[in-house]
Amino acid sequence: MSSSPGERNVEGRDFVTVRRGGKVLTVPTDLGGTGSLPAAVPSTKVNVSGSPIVAQGTRAAARSISPADGGSIETPDGEVVKAPMRAGVRRTQLVADGTWSWYMNPRALTTRAATYVGTTSTKGDIEVTRVSKAKHALQHARVARIDAALGRGVADDHASPSLLQTGDGRIAAFWSGHASTEVQYRVSTSADAMDFRPVQRLAGSGVAHRMATYTQVHYLRGDSHPYWLLTRLRNPDDNRNDWYLTRSKDLRMWTPAVQLFTNPYPKDVSKGWSYMKFVSDGQGTLDIAVTDGDPVNLATNSQFHIRYQDGVFSRSDGQPIRAMSDLRSSPMDPREGTLIYNGSSAEGPARVYDIQRDPEGRLALAMTTNFKPEGAPKASSYKWFVMTNGEWVGRTLIHGAEFAQGYDLVPGSTTRALLVNPGPTEQGRVQEWWSDDAGSTWTYRDVTPVADDRYRNPMSPWTPDAGNLRADSTITALWSAGRWDSWTDFDQAAMIETTSYRPVQLIGSTVKEGQWHARVRFLAREGVGGPPAARSVVEVTRTFPKARKYHSSDWSYRKYSAKTVTTSYTTTGSTRSLSMYAPRGTTVRVKVVAGVQNWGAGQLPTTRMR
Repeated sequence: MSSSPGERNVEGRDFVTVRRGGKVLTVPTDLGGTGSLPAAVPSTKVNVSGSPIVAQGTRAAARSISPADGGSIETPDGEVVKAPMRAGVRRTQLVADGTWSWYMNPRALTTRAATYVGTTSTKGDIEVTRVSKAKHALQHARVARIDAALGRGVADDHASPSLLQTGDGRIAAFWSGHASTEVQYRVSTSADAMDFRPVQRLAGSGVAHRMATYTQVHYLRGDSHPYWLLTRLRNPDDNRNDWYLTRSKDLRMWTPAVQLFTNPYPKDVSKGWSYMKFVSDGQGTLDIAVTDGDPVNLATNSQFHIRYQDGVFSRSDGQPIRAMSDLRSSPMDPREGTLIYNGSSAEGPARVYDIQRDPEGRLALAMTTNFKPEGAPKASSYKWFVMTNGEWVGRTLIHGAEFAQGYDLVPGSTTRALLVNPGPTEQGRVQEWWSDDAGSTWTYRDVTPVADDRYRNPMSPWTPDAGNLRADSTITALWSAGRWDSWTDFDQAAMIETTSYRPVQLIGSTVKEGQWHARVRFLAREGVGGPPAARSVVEVTRTFPKARKYHSSDWSYRKYSAKTVTTSYTTTGSTRSLSMYAPRGTTVRVKVVAGVQNWGAGQLPTTRMR
């Protein structure tokens, strides 16, 4: 069975065309609001990847993973239906030179006023981009440059920042190099703003000068130290890379860092470089998805879950593992957690991608595996697990190419994900997958209209209040596009799907020219550093000073109000340079008109002629 988008019929309803056997079924997408097949249609498996050897032959092996094998149950595959692309959205470039990696979180953050996105560039710049919800006005700031002391920047996608909104609404950005710098951070002065204070380090943590990789930050308002930072620290003496936790009351001083996990493989420490993702309830509970090692170096790399609550780390069923107070003398072994997936199975080692919780407290986990089916090339599987009453149940969503390009759960949801399809028939498409029946059946849509094997790292912005804020988030998906040969050799752009205007960056200047004129230059670009924003409209507004004029009729001077003149220009793709009458005291404002050709707002600093 396969499926494809259908056309709109005379009633204006969207349909999905589903082919099963030799029959063709046309299903309205507004059945249940998702495009799911009606109950009257028998449920059968869908070979989404288009490869019978991989998609069908190996799924049987996946279902053999059961508690008897030391893992969770995987249920038989249910219906999968492809829906049409979402109407009313736009795909556009946000940052021309910017990307991110997988293990820093949150990488994008939506607040009540804006969405913030953290990226790193080919120059080694650590950057934050702000897109307002109102008119998609764009702000962009470089908060640091990795290895700037050496006189040059060092490109490494592991250096992209994680973002946090503080209890009083300020924005904090945390980052580190790839085991080449310590953890650093900057916090804005104002709420929901980009006015970042100077760089700070983890004062009081005892690890302020340790080389680190990745930062994951959480705000747990119910804890005495609500700001939690987790990072992986390198020990140069024995090549260990272990995860540490430190907390703060005020983002100034930090508690002494404690090591969360010990390396399970001391005789070959590179096997035990654990990877993990965390999610919190925003109050006092932290859920950890952790592997016992590195999927590249450990052929049996397995997936585990551990929960922190009320000062104790526990298994999924509540069985205690270790008190927080005992970590300093006895870090945990990841294998003490609940085993979700056994890397000794036929589908090979696990790689964790995400863990999320919904407003009701349900947990879901996204991970992939790599394996070699008999008589077929190496392949990967995208797996989804959900926890209910301390037990994990899951299924394989899709199989495909050897290397997974990205897989992320939508914050605040356990049944919605973004991924890059690895299957041979749709390989390279960024897609959104969702289920309306707790994972029994799935629907998916293309986020990108074309396939491109250079798409990576899809994600959706985190929200401090996911249940309430996601509905009005104007950026629904992000991904990186462009060449990626390694984490230090890439040329990628940050892309977005948005329900609002396409963000535009207005660059230029206004300078005095002679005694009576000003030289105004401007160019509107698609996102930060992108191509010209075709046919956007730029307005130049001059407000002349109040005037005094002599009236001979009564031999007096009279004051007149300031006069304002606005001139509009349609951009042509090159820098516009204008000489304009602007005597001393004139105020000059240059802005992009929001909404024209679906471009967002943009503005140069206001200039007063002197």
